[in-house]
Amino acid sequence: MLLLTALLAVSAIAVLYDHHGWDFLRSTGLGEAPGAMVRIGSSFAPLVVVSVTVMILVVEGGTVVADAFRKQLQERARQRGHEEGLVRGREEERARWEEWLEKKQAAELEERPFDEPPPSAG
Repeated sequence: MLLLTALLAVSAIAVLYDHHGWDFLRSTGLGEAPGAMVRIGSSFAPLVVVSVTVMILVVEGGTVVADAFRKQLQERARQRGHEEGLVRGREEERARWEEWLEKKQAAELEERPFDEPPPSAG
């Protein structure tokens, strides 16, 4: 916002200099003030229109870019979460199978019946 204000000030000085040279700084007498104000006001009209247009484009463009960036970050986070969920699910499934296999092998060593279904059947 400070940059936009500085740009606006420099643009205003450039427009006034372009129309009046450095005389716009010297026309401070009370008799010249109303005429100078009208000249300055008419000089500022295009500048105000351009400045407001630029400000709207910057704000709206920034909003669009920020929204796109936010959506991209959310998509990356969702994808990462999905991948981490798949890895965690595989690890949990493997742990269930290892536990089941250990129980089965222990039952076989002790020669007792083992009728617990495998994890995928549950």
